Amino acid sequence: MPNAHQPADSPAARPAERRRRLNTALSLAGVVGDAVVLNLAMVLAFWLRFRSGWLAVPKGEPLTLEAYWGAMVAVTGVWWVVFGWLGLYRPRPWSTALDEAYRVLIASVGVLVASLALSFLYRSSEYSRLTAGLAFFLAVLLAMTQRAVGLRLVKGLLRQPGYRTRVALLGTPPEVREAIGDDREVVLELPADADHLAQVRCGVEHGDIDEVMLRRHGLDSNTLVALFRACESVGAAVVLVADQVDLLLARGTREDTAGVPLVRVRDVPLDSAQRAIKRLADLVIGGVLLVLCAPLMLLLGHLVRHGSPGPALLRQTRVTEGGRQFACLKFRSMVVDAEAGTGAVWTQRGDPRVTPIGRFLRRTSLDELPQLINIVRGEMSLIGPRPERPEFVNQFIEEIPRYDDRHRMPAGLTGWAQANGERGSDSQIGRRTRFDLFYVDNWSLMLDLQILVKTAAEVFFHRGAY
Repeated sequence: MPNAHQPADSPAARPAERRRRLNTALSLAGVVGDAVVLNLAMVLAFWLRFRSGWLAVPKGEPLTLEAYWGAMVAVTGVWWVVFGWLGLYRPRPWSTALDEAYRVLIASVGVLVASLALSFLYRSSEYSRLTAGLAFFLAVLLAMTQRAVGLRLVKGLLRQPGYRTRVALLGTPPEVREAIGDDREVVLELPADADHLAQVRCGVEHGDIDEVMLRRHGLDSNTLVALFRACESVGAAVVLVADQVDLLLARGTREDTAGVPLVRVRDVPLDSAQRAIKRLADLVIGGVLLVLCAPLMLLLGHLVRHGSPGPALLRQTRVTEGGRQFACLKFRSMVVDAEAGTGAVWTQRGDPRVTPIGRFLRRTSLDELPQLINIVRGEMSLIGPRPERPEFVNQFIEEIPRYDDRHRMPAGLTGWAQANGERGSDSQIGRRTRFDLFYVDNWSLMLDLQILVKTAAEVFFHRGAY
């Protein structure tokens, strides 16, 4: 670690200052870039609607392009307010292009709703609805592209030595070190005790450390608060490696009784109202998907039966919420009686038991389509931890901390692990479990929507299953 007594304006302190300036520039670029994107989308939409000749204009051109500028100024203002309120102008270099696209999509819906509400107050001109729709679609697409390109450039810049975040690890488990990306540099790694905490605080105050990652247990609360205050005063970040109690507290609601601060802990992932909403979403979305996919499922069933002797569907016992077992439906992807001589075993890459059509079904995740029937029946949810077989559940409960907590939520067709690329036997069960536990501890309808969007991208662009 650099000398702890270097002044704050020394070369060792420059990376933090460079990142602060970069963050300011990125925020400003986001604001300006969105204004450019919106107006460019309007010009393109107007051209497509009235000048390209690709679309019929039965009533002629009702307005000139200049007539739309007043509306665009108002929409740009709404866009800035909504995007700023939802934090889209705060740089997130750790994010992914898909995450940013999801955030843009959600924020754009907010812009659309707010703009429609304002349109009722301003009716001096009749704008083309098709032009407005095209402009909105193009603006969302361009905003997603702009952020994907910008994120790629920023990630490359932050990997340079002059911009890397200097991290101190204090009492953190080994997996934290493994999760440090190449935009960060570990400058200090120490056990968690009062003396080392003081050493880290000194490094923060002298500008040698930009981020502290720690596990709080075994550390004095007053000393911890002093570290937090020191980090806050110089703009350094503090990241707490949370355990189960920390996660429960984070979900709790703060209360004050006679001046005494209290935290009311909520240890139930779904209350009755949330459970009803989730079930309604499963019935509506699952039912619609089942109807839409029925012709494809009939075709796939036919191909499975003609690809190898045996039934098209496989009924496999799986475990869901509360440890209940159910018959999970899948298209058969292996030869009949594939486990007759081995018992329950995971599929391996190049497994000779997998049929040719089964290999295609697994790679595309189409073998899971019959589980839409399980969802409509109420045996599964659309989103949740993937159900596992009882033989493996009993083993994992003994080996993996909190594994059984996955069963506090209904099993799902897809989950937070799968949305983050954890598919197939290449994925480590411990890592998958951490993703599942994050979902259980942080469930929300917005998280379910995010998982749906990310899963769709994973199915198309990731090939982890086989």
